[in-house]
Amino acid sequence: MRLGLITDEVSQDLQEALDLAEEFNIRDLELRSVWGKNVVHLDADEVADVGKLIRRRGMRVVSVAGPVYKCHLRGGTRERVGNLHGGPEELPPEAHLELLRKCLELADAWDAQFVRTFSFWRTTPVPGPDLYREIASALQRLLAIVRGSGRRLLLENEHACYIGTGAEVEELWRYPGLEELGLIWDPGNAFFLGETPYPDGYEAVKRGPGMERVLHVHVKDARATGKPAEPYEWTEVGKGEIDYVGQFAALARDGYVGVLSLETHWRPAEISGREASRRCLTGMIQALQRAGLRQTADGEWVEGAG
Repeated sequence: MRLGLITDEVSQDLQEALDLAEEFNIRDLELRSVWGKNVVHLDADEVADVGKLIRRRGMRVVSVAGPVYKCHLRGGTRERVGNLHGGPEELPPEAHLELLRKCLELADAWDAQFVRTFSFWRTTPVPGPDLYREIASALQRLLAIVRGSGRRLLLENEHACYIGTGAEVEELWRYPGLEELGLIWDPGNAFFLGETPYPDGYEAVKRGPGMERVLHVHVKDARATGKPAEPYEWTEVGKGEIDYVGQFAALARDGYVGVLSLETHWRPAEISGREASRRCLTGMIQALQRAGLRQTADGEWVEGAG
């Protein structure tokens, strides 16, 4: 396993984000927005500049974190439910096929292995069989576009979208036609829907798509607030209620060899995104060490004391 970073959680200034990555010997980056623009809105010169800056540091883009299927399943212009990070608003699902094609172009330009999708804004608390069937069918349309591109399409479980918990991931994969779909496992998003991400959500993921489809992991921590209107809040990694020590140990034990990508989210008013991310990366490293893992000279976190 390797540490990674979603750059805009640090700063919209890519150089500042790369400075922090360098400080922690991080080589794997995830791009969502840069210089105040969602990546799907970057022009050709900006795309080239991003690539040059990252390659100059000896780093790489592992995932294009686009906004595909952050929209309403059946179209319409109702309000969005979650954060688009500068992505286009109020597009119907069919327009997101073009967004995916744009993300694939970016993946080609940056030699990124993964492109991301979601599962539509969550407007029903508990998805039913008809919704799962529609979502599976919509994802199959994306898979047909990605097929043969040399990239992998990954679904992120997102609390603002229908597939948000490990249990919902497990249920979705009961539907046929998703064999080529990978998963971004996000314990923080599962927690925001009231699930215990580890072990409950993680075990559901293993029963559903299985570990062979867990290709990327997001890390952010959270805790309950006791407030009915806003029952959960983001916090510094290691200071919340998600058992990342257990989660990291389980990932290593189960053979996960991908990236643990920090998605800070925690942003106290008195500190910068860079400082918040620095503290969260420190918390991640402490949790990895407490899980009995060690870092090798090439930056991999592996089992054993050395």
